Amino acid sequence: MNTKQQLATGFLALVIVGSVTFMPVSAGQKDSTAAAPRAQATTIATLNTAAPLNAAELPQDQVKDLTYN
Repeated sequence: MNTKQQLATGFLALVIVGSVTFMPVSAGQKDSTAAAPRAQATTIATLNTAAPLNAAELPQDQVKDLTYN
C-alpha cells in the first residue's frame, strides 16, 4: 500500500473504533437528555400503517418470479 492508502486506512480504522467506543452499553439504556420524537415521525408511522397489519399473503399467481429477470 502506498502512503495515501495507509493514511486513509488508519483514519477509517480510527473512525470505526471511535464509533464503537461511543455506543451505549445496551440497547435498552436511554439517555435522559434525548430529544422528544418529532411530529413528522408520527405522520410517517400513520402512513405506514394504512395497510392492514394482518394482511393475507398474495396468491402464487400474483407473485412475480424474480429468479430469472
